[in-house]
Amino acid sequence: MGTVYKLLHNTRITVEWYVLIAGNNAKPRVVTCLWLACHRRLATKDRLVKWGLITEVKRCPCNEVERINHLLFGCAKMKQIWRSILQWIQVEHQPLPWDDEVKWLTTYCGGKGKRVWIMRVAIAKTIYHCWKLRNAICFENHIDCENIVNNIIEAIIHRSWHCKRYREYTTQLMM
Repeated sequence: MGTVYKLLHNTRITVEWYVLIAGNNAKPRVVTCLWLACHRRLATKDRLVKWGLITEVKRCPCNEVERINHLLFGCAKMKQIWRSILQWIQVEHQPLPWDDEVKWLTTYCGGKGKRVWIMRVAIAKTIYHCWKLRNAICFENHIDCENIVNNIIEAIIHRSWHCKRYREYTTQLMM
């Protein structure tokens, strides 16, 4: 009986973006937001229209239809935030549309090390804060792009400072 269970249990489907979620040291709500984005389950306006919860698609934060492919790293404001975070982490990469970005991130985060650990936290924090920015723009008519990069960097520093082996690398990034 145990053998059959083990055979059935090992037949689960794995997804390529699992490396972004597994071992991510960001807060659970931040990792959950990343998980929702990877599953394409964030409540974007195009999904809300399909569910019949809203009738018109407001175009925010820019003039494109709000879809996950565009919202995360396709929108000019979100792309600039991601560029700033990548520049701070010292990774040379131009943001791509969401699907292509996930492929690049899974390749980049496939290994181990300080850079990979920081990148996992950075992607989760960036998506979470971009989603919060989107909600602030849509529901509060409040745009605060200036402080969002600093908030993400502070959150990355805070999370990495709790792990002794990443303190030195984080200190190098802060200089």
